[in-house]
Amino acid sequence: MASTTSKKSRKGLAIGLAILGVAGLSLASASALNLTGTPQLQAGVINVAGCQSSSIAVAFATPTISGGVYQSANVTLTSFDAACTTAAAKFKVAFLDSTGAVVQETTAASVTTGVATVPLTTATAANVSKVAVTVFN
Repeated sequence: MASTTSKKSRKGLAIGLAILGVAGLSLASASALNLTGTPQLQAGVINVAGCQSSSIAVAFATPTISGGVYQSANVTLTSFDAACTTAAAKFKVAFLDSTGAVVQETTAASVTTGVATVPLTTATAANVSKVAVTVFN
């Protein structure tokens, strides 16, 4: 009985070694792959202190009637800091509804003076709950 048990354990050990050998060969062949391309890795930290330190005031234009609905044609942003005009900064505006969904977003525009006027095209003052302004270089 002892010889039958040792034959089974030797057989199991041989199968286990064969599986390990096949796994080792596949790992060895994967390490021999030749990859091409220019390897590049970059990491860094930058101070994101911007040119705008004061609050930007947002004011909707006086509404006019259009198609039976009073609505503002544009929004005026005031109080851009002079440092932003000097730095040739740009800004974008996103108009958000009460759920936080964007109802209109502008393309980037340059801060040329302390005041900017943004037309309301797809958004109306009635469906705008928040105005997000981003100033960047």
